[in-house]
Amino acid sequence: MSFPNMTSLAPEAIYKEYAAANRPARIGTLGIDEYGSLYRVCKLGGNLVAGVGCVSVVEYPVANANVIADNYDGDMATVDIYGDTAAIGDLVIRTDDASASTRVVNFYEGGSATFYGGAVAQRQQRRIVSSTVGDGTSIYITLDAPITVAITDGAIDMMPSQYSNCVSPAQETSAYESFVAYPRIASGTSGYYFWGLTRGPLMGHYRATWPGAVASDRDVYFGPDGEIDSTTNLQYAIETYAPQRAGYTIMCNTAGYGCVYFMLQLE
Repeated sequence: MSFPNMTSLAPEAIYKEYAAANRPARIGTLGIDEYGSLYRVCKLGGNLVAGVGCVSVVEYPVANANVIADNYDGDMATVDIYGDTAAIGDLVIRTDDASASTRVVNFYEGGSATFYGGAVAQRQQRRIVSSTVGDGTSIYITLDAPITVAITDGAIDMMPSQYSNCVSPAQETSAYESFVAYPRIASGTSGYYFWGLTRGPLMGHYRATWPGAVASDRDVYFGPDGEIDSTTNLQYAIETYAPQRAGYTIMCNTAGYGCVYFMLQLE
């Protein structure tokens, strides 16, 4: 597995939050600490307060709160120089976004765009580097690489990054969200940034049955509140809340108490 262009993280970097003016990198940027654990730059979509039930961010993961019922955002705009087509080499695209009035600057940063609607050969996907604030009718997006095949019928779908609106499980109870990172900060402020752990050893609270207390019990899952559940409870979990796999246990004890030491595998 190769992870090029990773940011090397000092220990103090992963235990603090950053105001927008001091954010460490673009949303979704990959980082690695001295032990080989992987992190992503995440943006908080709500306040996280340590020690208050399920929002203790040093104990529970955060979920992606970008739930969009219809991610069809419109066509490439027909009213300016960019037109309803995209030529080879185009890097900035203007879109007719029906929700443009509610989109803040860089709402789509680190997200994805899919161009379709014309011939199959014209369909392309790109990462979104940045996006302008919505002016009520449209948004400009900057792509990570130029268009390589001319597009003559420019329907477009755009989705924000899964790391762009992170909240505690207690703030999202609709069961449409997925866990995307584990904060190591003691508290968090809405609109601030942090390095969220996505892969590496971690200790977390167990949900019902202590993972590893039963022989051959290895895989672990997130409960809806972010606690760690065991394979033993999997059938109940599937019927009740459709769990998301978190990783596997590293060290087990048959006593069945204490925090769970497991390998987080969110990527």
